[in-house]
Amino acid sequence: MRLAFVVLGMHRSGTSSVAGLLALLGATPPRTLMGPKPDNPKGFWESEVLMTFDDEILSRAGSVWDDPEPLDQRIFAGEPGTNLRQRAAEKLHEEFGEADTIVIKDPRICRFYPFWRQVLESAGYQPFAVLPIRDPAEVAASLHGRNGMPVDKGLALWRRHVEDAEIATRGQPRHILLWRDLLGDWRSALARLEANLGHPLDLDDPARQRRIEDFLSPDLSQHLGQACPSPDEETQSLYARIKRLTVEN
Repeated sequence: MRLAFVVLGMHRSGTSSVAGLLALLGATPPRTLMGPKPDNPKGFWESEVLMTFDDEILSRAGSVWDDPEPLDQRIFAGEPGTNLRQRAAEKLHEEFGEADTIVIKDPRICRFYPFWRQVLESAGYQPFAVLPIRDPAEVAASLHGRNGMPVDKGLALWRRHVEDAEIATRGQPRHILLWRDLLGDWRSALARLEANLGHPLDLDDPARQRRIEDFLSPDLSQHLGQACPSPDEETQSLYARIKRLTVEN
């Protein structure tokens, strides 16, 4: 069976760097990649086609990308849901063709991962979810700086994405990683991912190591420590629980 890495993480949580690393490790990225921007100079490693489609899904459910409320899953039921799955399958083939190993990344998918998991499985892929986790205080501060989003809303949005992704991947092939750990010691972080995947990633290849070193340049680390005051108790409790799960990996 073919393999699909699905990067499930909150906005501003290192999802782009994780998706880029998986591409460097051999996964096929989408054909219509979003271009780099000043706030993400290494690129988003995200499909313009799939992002637009995912935005349509949110709109049909009466939601938008920065809505922290639960998504109305009824849009995936009945004939409308069947039509959405058919269109998703077409866009999947449009973006990846017959590639054996692919990487999909869009933070929006955290809120409806079961939909995409079913599409991928029907296309003959074994989904493997990778959940990058960043300190919620840093995420809220980053969203406030980039989008002017109130800190409380940023924290609520972090909880929505992280909790929905964690619940949806229980009992499924997955790996949870802390973005801080990846930047601090990528070799150990990727070795743990490789062990959990049960598939070699050729991390000892010197050329591949050089490409990873170049990609994880020091400028990525400058975003660490960009924090707001301590989050509320609900957010801290969820963050502590997720960090415990990384140990259980």
